[in-house]
Amino acid sequence: MATNIPPHNLREIAAAVKLLIESPESTLDDLLQHVKGPDFPTAGIALVGKEGEQLRHAYGEGHGRVIMHARTVVEESTRAGRTMIVVTELPYQVNKAALIEKIADLVRDKKIEGIADLRDESDRSGMRVVIELKREGQTAQIKNLLYKFTAMRSTFAINMMAIVDGQPRRIGLKRALELWIDHRRVVITRRSEFQLEKARDREHILVGLLRAIDLLDFVIAAIRGADSANHALTLLQGAVELPERVLALIEDRDLSLDDLVEQGAINNPFSFSEVQARAILDMQLRRLAALERQNLQDEYQEVIERIAYLEDLLANPRKIDFLIRDDIQELSDKYGDERRTEIVEADASEFREEDLVAHQESVFTLTRRGYIKRTPLEEFRAQRRGGQGAKGAQVRDEDAIIKLAVCDTHDNLLIFTNRGKVYHLKGFDVPDSRRQAKGVYITNLIEMASDEHVTTILTVRDYERDYLLLATRNGIIKKTPLPEFEEVRRNGKIAMRLDDGDDLIAARLATDASNVLLVSNKGQASRFTIDDLRAASRTSGGVRGMKLPSAGYVVGVETVDDGDALLIITDKGYGKRTLISEYPVHRRGGQGVKTLNITDKTGDVAACRIVREDQELMIVSVDGVMIRTSVDKISLLGRVTQGVTVMRIGEGDKVAAIAAITLSNAAGQDRQLALSAAALALGTSGNGTSPSNGSSAELPEDDSSPDDGVEESPEGDDEDE
Repeated sequence: MATNIPPHNLREIAAAVKLLIESPESTLDDLLQHVKGPDFPTAGIALVGKEGEQLRHAYGEGHGRVIMHARTVVEESTRAGRTMIVVTELPYQVNKAALIEKIADLVRDKKIEGIADLRDESDRSGMRVVIELKREGQTAQIKNLLYKFTAMRSTFAINMMAIVDGQPRRIGLKRALELWIDHRRVVITRRSEFQLEKARDREHILVGLLRAIDLLDFVIAAIRGADSANHALTLLQGAVELPERVLALIEDRDLSLDDLVEQGAINNPFSFSEVQARAILDMQLRRLAALERQNLQDEYQEVIERIAYLEDLLANPRKIDFLIRDDIQELSDKYGDERRTEIVEADASEFREEDLVAHQESVFTLTRRGYIKRTPLEEFRAQRRGGQGAKGAQVRDEDAIIKLAVCDTHDNLLIFTNRGKVYHLKGFDVPDSRRQAKGVYITNLIEMASDEHVTTILTVRDYERDYLLLATRNGIIKKTPLPEFEEVRRNGKIAMRLDDGDDLIAARLATDASNVLLVSNKGQASRFTIDDLRAASRTSGGVRGMKLPSAGYVVGVETVDDGDALLIITDKGYGKRTLISEYPVHRRGGQGVKTLNITDKTGDVAACRIVREDQELMIVSVDGVMIRTSVDKISLLGRVTQGVTVMRIGEGDKVAAIAAITLSNAAGQDRQLALSAAALALGTSGNGTSPSNGSSAELPEDDSSPDDGVEESPEGDDEDE
């Protein structure tokens, strides 16, 4: 049986005990008004959860945890331009020397960068561990790294186990205090019973001593006339008649027994008990003085009063409770001190990785061979439509970029595969890379099967939307409540049950008010209301959303309103914007209407996206060429037109994916980018050949990023409609 009960503040516990004695019906919340939490001798800071829910759980159930933090202050260094993090208090049971050694190891191993110096300036006035930062060191980030990798942030596991009625039991705070009060009742009762017994014994002896002093001459005569100590003991107990020589001795002293011996009794005035007789024989001669007699009389009176007090105490249990209350108050007054540990009602869960990573809007790309990377968005300059783009990733001849997402490093990436599974990453889980770097293999980050490949990457900031729409290559669609995707493990979960020969290719967020638009590679689009879809569980299959022509497959799904504009991009870089109002609402399952005039010059539809004029568009080709252009530079054309040149595509290259970037202004703040991403898995590889699966995908969501400058290249010529 293991138990781990944290230390507490004596004054707070005393106050809680007093409350429980005076009001036994008090609740846990009432007790927590006095007991703020553990109080560690090393002080520090204790995180007990939002509104103290973790502490309330621990004190209610008898087990839980609190997170202990070192207390730090930030000071300016004597070296110009440098800052110091000074540790003044440590978590409970953390060794200072071991902590300093651990920090030094982390700096040496380059797990924490930005620390220039580390020294211990502690003295008798208190602890002072100084961590001096380099000029470029970020205080908040380094503090979080220290909390993450060292004992400056520790967990105290509360396990309030106790032996109750001979059995180990886990008990909460109220039960623990009740059991302690019960224990004190037993202790005080037993103590009082013991003291009462001793007081009564003393009273009996004092009665004998006082009577012996009253019969002093007779007692002395009896003792002098006794043959031995045992004979004297017997005489004093009145068990035998006084011997003749004792009577003669009494007569010689002119003492009379007539008034002492009761009628019919034996010829002996004494009736002491054995205990009294022994006390008389053991009494020193100095006790015969008048002053000593008064002392005996005073002691007798005190004993009588003590007996009366103890008898009254044992007869009234409530008085025992008040004695417990007074005792602990006395201890509190004598030994209590101020609380040392600061209690903070903040989230006490494990440090999230986002606390260690700065917010940064980034571009995420994935190649067909499975290499994923993250690049700061600011590395890509904006161009006018028709620009040639910049090299965004170094890919091998047999590889191709197939996915693109733009979001904050703190956002969630839901990664869907052709087999209908979903995986989860945080943006910062993907290593930061230079624009032309290859990246890392995605199976180093998620546990995909060998026959799985990514078809959709959806960025999600939170899970408060109503639904997630999932579409397959063969036109099957499903809506599932988004919260079902909030908890996804490293090895993934089933997102949608698929028919044989079908692939999951697209995902979108939706609400109850959404219209759904499915777009095929052959330039058809089907619009219907989301009410046509019944909410289905995560592991179920879908229903037919669109009827496809021969060699047709779905390239994207969008949630739309009449005021929206749909952007269409083709394999060969042609594109246009068309108002959604031009797309009639039909029943689910139809083949839809034409959304783009497909020709050999345009190629098939590669991707679609709902856009606004204040957005910018990022396009990436399978060879890794990227362009960033303004949406308002792309013509707003009719539904059946072929569009204009948006990106000039090189020989053998094709459009791979797009992402829409929304610029927004906030008064008094820096401009930010609210980002949404869409990615497409094309039926091409880097050398222009078709892949075995030929699947496509799209991904979306809005987010934010800092604005960067816009450099424009010459505008391309519009093509005929």
